Amino acid sequence: MTTTSRAQLTRLIARSRKERKIVRRLAVRPEFTVRYTAEDVALLAATDAAHEDLSGPALCHILRREFEAFGNRQYQRLAGLSVSHLYNLRNSPAYRKHRVRFQHTEASHVSIGERRKPDPKGKPGYLRLDTVHQGRKDGEEGIFLVNSVDTVTQ
Repeated sequence: MTTTSRAQLTRLIARSRKERKIVRRLAVRPEFTVRYTAEDVALLAATDAAHEDLSGPALCHILRREFEAFGNRQYQRLAGLSVSHLYNLRNSPAYRKHRVRFQHTEASHVSIGERRKPDPKGKPGYLRLDTVHQGRKDGEEGIFLVNSVDTVTQ
């Protein structure tokens, strides 16, 4: 009924007998040091915008060359950025605060509602609707006659 395992439930019961209360403790999770600062993420977003969203390996190469070949000290930490971590930073809220990318919907290449004669290739089963309007008589609308005709057998 609960998500607590049998062993964990046994430990909780033992603790409640000993302490006379049950308090669930939160797990202690390790905190990792922040390697890339907010300024680094902003610089990454600016570089990404200047090069029009290149692929990850190409952008990492540019970041490495900015520091090693051109001696730009701003790119010192970003020079060691891996491709996989680049994609993590691109998905971070700090990156999206500086750079928002939109991917517009492409137009459909399938023609919907196209009016053309069917190509039956000599096989019966393709129906064509023939309509005839009788016109107006004494100011009133006439009737429409609809005939369904097979395009091969007629």
